[in-house]
Amino acid sequence: MAAGGMGVITHLSDVTGKQDQTVTIFLYQPLQGFRKLSSNKRILILQQTQTSNGYIVIISTEHTLSTSSGYTVIISTEHTLSTSSGYTGIISTEHTLSTSSGYTVIISTEHTLSNRSGYIVIISTEHTLSTSSGYTVIISTEHTLSTSSEYTVIISTEHTLSTSSGYTVIISTEHTQY
Repeated sequence: MAAGGMGVITHLSDVTGKQDQTVTIFLYQPLQGFRKLSSNKRILILQQTQTSNGYIVIISTEHTLSTSSGYTVIISTEHTLSTSSGYTGIISTEHTLSTSSGYTVIISTEHTLSNRSGYIVIISTEHTLSTSSGYTVIISTEHTLSTSSEYTVIISTEHTLSTSSGYTVIISTEHTQY
């Protein structure tokens, strides 16, 4: 666990709803607790964690899904990272996928950032989607961050969504710091 009671954030949430239901999930520091809100056709995950040496990582992910026999999936991801040395990096990635009869889409994205203070960010994302009348979406994301002070943060997020008329959303988030 990081100093000052900031510890590792680990959360597992199972949300079951109808096709047009949206779920908004906020993940903050443990002292700020966990809140769950609902609005229309949106799954929003906001995670914020801070390391013992002042590094702040904010990950905001928005998923918009609609389906009947074909479906449209819009995945917009923004990563904002700022360090105690004043360096800020913003990575914005948007994936738009649509289908009629049904197909499989695999998107693999890797971002590598580095700055003058030796702060390195590697973001590797793989999206696997397959559909017929209902569909299954598996999104596996791994973030590996290492600093010049040999502090490493590993954030692993897995989203599993399956639907026919309604759908089930399973969001599993694990933060490991060592």
